[in-house]
Amino acid sequence: MLANRLSILSRDYKDLESKGYVIIPSFLSSEELEIFRKDISAQACQGATQNQNYRLGAISQETLDKFTSKFNEVSNGVRSQTNIQADLLIGGAYFSTEGNQSFRWHQDHESYYLTQNHYHYLNLYMPIIKPDVDKSNLCIVPFDRLLARSPKIYKQILNRGATRYRVEKHKTIIYNDNDGGKLGTLDYSIEDIAKTPYLNAGDLLLIRGDVIHRTQDADTLRTALSIRITSSEDKIVKAKLVQGGLRKFNMMLNNIANYQVIFAYLDHHKLRQFNINGKDAKQFIEFSKTFSQEQWMTKRQFFRYLIWQKIKARLFINAGFIALYYLASKLKSRLLKLFR
Repeated sequence: MLANRLSILSRDYKDLESKGYVIIPSFLSSEELEIFRKDISAQACQGATQNQNYRLGAISQETLDKFTSKFNEVSNGVRSQTNIQADLLIGGAYFSTEGNQSFRWHQDHESYYLTQNHYHYLNLYMPIIKPDVDKSNLCIVPFDRLLARSPKIYKQILNRGATRYRVEKHKTIIYNDNDGGKLGTLDYSIEDIAKTPYLNAGDLLLIRGDVIHRTQDADTLRTALSIRITSSEDKIVKAKLVQGGLRKFNMMLNNIANYQVIFAYLDHHKLRQFNINGKDAKQFIEFSKTFSQEQWMTKRQFFRYLIWQKIKARLFINAGFIALYYLASKLKSRLLKLFR
């Protein structure tokens, strides 16, 4: 354990600035892996997640508390060696390939929707259940490779999130899922500059929040833990949360339990923003504890609420387009069911 701790403290983290990632082999011991595996089994018995965008299992608070100091040692090392100021552990979740769940090329969406900061943000990705070192890894795009091939696109996606990448023949189209529309195009397949670190259970792939990544495959039943550490200076700004295109709107509708508590807190205290650390964070946590299920909106109610917030923010065209498109898609779905 002492040797492992010294390895964490002496690790060179400078590649996080240039490449966006660092690998620490055997970060978790076999005993520590067993603790997480028991936690995964316990979480699996508690039913489905409320986030309909993807399947995940939340790490239990008891287990997180046991490892908080170890995770913080990593972020302490990063801050001492780099300009990345991620200092606030905000939680974690288990991601599994069960049911063939996999993710195509993207930058993370929902964390970016909340704070609009992905440079001062760390993702500690650790396989917990990993049957095959060559399978079901996380493919990434190193930032130094992207900079060398596409300096303009590199600048556009630095510190960003909520982007998707679709390869078409010999080019890659980049979609902006925060504001809507296209962000740009690479004149080559993004696979040409990708890298696949081959990880065993217990290895740590430490990546910045803005790193482009995808699931290698879902050929094996792999479960990984993702711990998130961001900047304590981050704020959740209502205007930025309300703004955005159709993809963002749909993802918020599919995760009502998360977003409506945030909006309810902002509305209750008549706030335009709040800090995710300190006094604001404590008040938000206390508020969320008193926010009962009876106060939750249905999906239809939350749809109306979000559209109204866009109208209040004078985003008339945006609100109109999203409302019409969303309702048209629902009508189309119902008609298809009738004629099947």
